[in-house]
Amino acid sequence: MTALTVLAASCQRLEMSKPLQYGSLSVAMDAEVKVEAVTKATADDLNNYTVTVAGNAEGLPKSCLYSAFQPLTLPLGTYTVSAENCTSTDAETETETGNGCKRLFGSTEVTISESNLNPTAEFTCSVANALVTVEFDKSATDHISGLKVDLKGGTSGRTVSVTTSGTEVWFNPPTVSWTITGKITSINKDVNITGSKEDLAAKNHLKIVVSVNLENGQISAAPSITLATDLNTAVEKNEVFNPYN
Repeated sequence: MTALTVLAASCQRLEMSKPLQYGSLSVAMDAEVKVEAVTKATADDLNNYTVTVAGNAEGLPKSCLYSAFQPLTLPLGTYTVSAENCTSTDAETETETGNGCKRLFGSTEVTISESNLNPTAEFTCSVANALVTVEFDKSATDHISGLKVDLKGGTSGRTVSVTTSGTEVWFNPPTVSWTITGKITSINKDVNITGSKEDLAAKNHLKIVVSVNLENGQISAAPSITLATDLNTAVEKNEVFNPYN
């Protein structure tokens, strides 16, 4: 009985003293900067991305620029590696115009194991927010004074007022709403049109075109709302404002 006890204790000591194994984690990234056409980011663009490695290991999460990333020595295990050109908050706030900017983000999981001690985390960064474009048709600028579109949404709930045709504004999913205001000068009638997109998704391009139609001698302001969900197809929705109602 004593011999068995000593042997068991000896096995426990051997198990406890088994050295912790380590491996090396590298990162390889390809940026897909796609909105209306497919293009690739340059090496200089990628160098300015922030890479973050997260997992159950001492010193994690760890972030640094892609240009400064060196292979990390980590214990065996599974880690999440992500990269972004800016945070979701920065995408909506850190611009001079307040219109936001395109956010590119990507992530993957990678496992360091005895059979793969030196894995490379390979993944693609793609557009993570949505673009809203406001355009004023000539018919609208000819007939409506003080034309303005107030956009509201994103994770920050910010409001951006658009008074210039062709303005592009970036919002984080999933919601954006709009209010179109102005005055139809010929009849001194206020325009006030509201709408919203409750399920705005990453890579969506929502285009709001404000125009004025002359039908049967009456004037109506009719914004055309076009949403490209996969950048190849578009679904159109028309909302008509009748000033005589």
